[in-house]
Amino acid sequence: MKKLLVVFLVFCNLGISAQSRLKAFLENPSKTEILKLDLHRCKLKEWPSELWQCKNLEHLDLSKNDLDDIPPDIEKLQNLKVLILSKNQIQKISPSLKKLPLLIDLQLDQNPIDSLLLKEGDFPSLQILDL
Repeated sequence: MKKLLVVFLVFCNLGISAQSRLKAFLENPSKTEILKLDLHRCKLKEWPSELWQCKNLEHLDLSKNDLDDIPPDIEKLQNLKVLILSKNQIQKISPSLKKLPLLIDLQLDQNPIDSLLLKEGDFPSLQILDL
């Protein structure tokens, strides 16, 4: 039996029933095997708390939602290489992002980010930063 490695939910309006299905899916023990999760345009207002248990996640797309922050728990996704948060309402870049050692692509364009403080050594693997 093949493992599910990619989850792609796009253009979904996560009403109450869809949100509960997403939560139930992310509560499934097999979620730790997911490598790519695409939840763009799902009208999310907050990060699904079950997301932090997706330990093998390498690619996460939460663009075109209504997220206004990047929670500190993002640092739990230690295998994350690509993080797409374009077109949200994010104003600050969480210091926790700097604790993602494999992050090579960070997309934050079209967010109302009010400041960006970077110093040498921050994001050592980062190759793409889209603001």
